Amino acid sequence: MTKKTTGNMALQPPNQPSPIEDPLQLFARVLTKLYSTWVSLTYPFVSIVHNLSIHYTCDLSRLKAHRIKLGNSVQIRKDVTINVVASPEQEGDPVIVVDDDSCIGGRSTISAKNCVHIEQDVIIAQSVLISDHGHDDENGSLPNVEQGASKGGRVRIGQGSWIGRRAAVVCTRGELVLGRHCVVGANALVTRSFPPYSVIVGNPARVVRQFSPQKKVWMLGSIRTAAMSLPDKGIEDQASRAGRDKRHAASSRESRLTAGAAGNMVVQPPNQISLMQDPLRLFPRILTKLYSIWVSLTYPFASRGHNLSIHYTCDLSRRKAHRIKLGNSVRMLEDVRVNIVPPPEQNGEPIVTIDEGVGIGQRSQISAKNCVHLEQDVMIAQSVLISDHSPAFEDGTLPMSEQAATDGGRIRIGEGSWIGHGATILCTCGELVLGRHCVVAANALVTRSFPPYSIIIGNPALVVRRFDPGKNAWVIGFARSRQTPDTAK
Repeated sequence: MTKKTTGNMALQPPNQPSPIEDPLQLFARVLTKLYSTWVSLTYPFVSIVHNLSIHYTCDLSRLKAHRIKLGNSVQIRKDVTINVVASPEQEGDPVIVVDDDSCIGGRSTISAKNCVHIEQDVIIAQSVLISDHGHDDENGSLPNVEQGASKGGRVRIGQGSWIGRRAAVVCTRGELVLGRHCVVGANALVTRSFPPYSVIVGNPARVVRQFSPQKKVWMLGSIRTAAMSLPDKGIEDQASRAGRDKRHAASSRESRLTAGAAGNMVVQPPNQISLMQDPLRLFPRILTKLYSIWVSLTYPFASRGHNLSIHYTCDLSRRKAHRIKLGNSVRMLEDVRVNIVPPPEQNGEPIVTIDEGVGIGQRSQISAKNCVHLEQDVMIAQSVLISDHSPAFEDGTLPMSEQAATDGGRIRIGEGSWIGHGATILCTCGELVLGRHCVVAANALVTRSFPPYSIIIGNPALVVRRFDPGKNAWVIGFARSRQTPDTAK
């Protein structure tokens, strides 16, 4: 692994420090080394790990480490989140398995309810999502925050595969298998199995090339997922797997809301601290609590609710806080950025309005010039962009850095909606409205309005299902987006 080439994704282990290396970088390396040793010695993983490298900023619960199995020489980079969707006291087989010499890139998220298995020598780039479940959408009339996690499926990523930057691998039912030596392109959305030696791109994903080991040649073409020969390890015993799935799925509604509702976005508030939890995790929680109090008391918001939780790494300008309105129990996780385009001296109505109970996931960005309104109980996953403007491109002879922003439009995201990992919502003119209880899939690009109760996927986005509250049933089919701002309620 130390000599492995990983392209331009900067996943190589750090080189030996040289006399000309920046000495300040040594501190981060020493902290990572100490934290890796601490985790290896004190976390009750299923198996004893050797030569583990885990960055000190990673989010990993010691209470659930007994459901995680890590191989030797596993590398987990900066700000990785490993989420086990089960109560800490629930016993059973490992739900996250990472085999020898695998590497998980910075800011990636692995969320497992049944089983996510990353085989040997798999390389995962930055900001990747791998999840074996989604949100339970059986009752489309309920807000997504109240629906909990779906029953989900199982994910297996074959030996020697490569998952590109900001790709999403999501299995909501059955088993999703990527064969050995697969390559998943950047920003791809993978929701089905693919055969070995495939190059997979797009949203939704498709095969554009496949290597034939027998002929030693590449075959060109687009191949939809279908019945396939699985990697050499074969398929697990069906009866045993069904039994485990049944055990993992057995939980009360209360436990689903606290441990499973976050699903693959992890925007729920932290659970109450247990004496068995890692004491090192107390420090960022204390810093976040203190920073939230500081912001609440000193920032001149247009209005401010109670019980705010704003991570201390968030980028929020106090000089422009008078154009921001926050409701009760708003949560902003790590590295969230709220950008107000007008200058600080310009007064007026709030440009960013975030209503009660909204959760904004790590590294998401809201950029507003006119109006961005997130209604009650909206959930936003990691690495989401919401912007009511874009750079102007009127004079093609000028560099983009010299061109102003467009006049833009207005964005309203309806009550109880869910915006998936890596999605982009962009409005360059007019008004973009997502009706209540909409679900936007990972890596979707939304540039138009959609009616309430819609499930929206793809680039460009389209509706694949819509809930009919009158019939209390889902309507299946494809529909292009429509200008329906008056239907948001």
